[in-house]
Amino acid sequence: REILEVTTHRTNSKFSRNTHIALLFKTMAASALNLGSCIAGIPVKVHYSYFLLLLIEVVYSLRYTQTSPPYPMLIVFVFVLYGPVLLLTIVVHEFGHALTTLKLGGTVEGIVLWPLGGFALCGPTEALSGDLKVALAGPLMHIPMGIIWWGIYVAVTGGAHGYWPGSTIYLDVISSGAA
Repeated sequence: REILEVTTHRTNSKFSRNTHIALLFKTMAASALNLGSCIAGIPVKVHYSYFLLLLIEVVYSLRYTQTSPPYPMLIVFVFVLYGPVLLLTIVVHEFGHALTTLKLGGTVEGIVLWPLGGFALCGPTEALSGDLKVALAGPLMHIPMGIIWWGIYVAVTGGAHGYWPGSTIYLDVISSGAA
């Protein structure tokens, strides 16, 4: 309850808020793999449940190797999508929050990544407008990422399917029960 109050209500004690944020990071990071701190000294950790999601999705995709026609490359696609692509997307999003917090005078204890996203454990900035900028910085990072992923799509397909994915790409095959 105290941690929720610290993140949703402003108080006069900045030390108290930063202490609670550090405690939350230590609690989450205790069951996470350390990736290091390569950008601005911000420690990045991956919670072990992230790898469990990857394993579940890869095992789940094995059923498509038994369909007619079989989709053996789907296993590779699922591994790449839920592995490095999702991980990189989450990291960039969370660094958007973290670096904006540092720029606006706040503190950052670290970043923890897990299957449902991640969280940058950031202390508040000096003003509410700064906190709004921090909140918007993560989602805004998806604009350059979208451009990069689109460039990769065009480079991989060589424009053979057009420069924008058409209606012939069905991503619902991954999650649907019927093949």
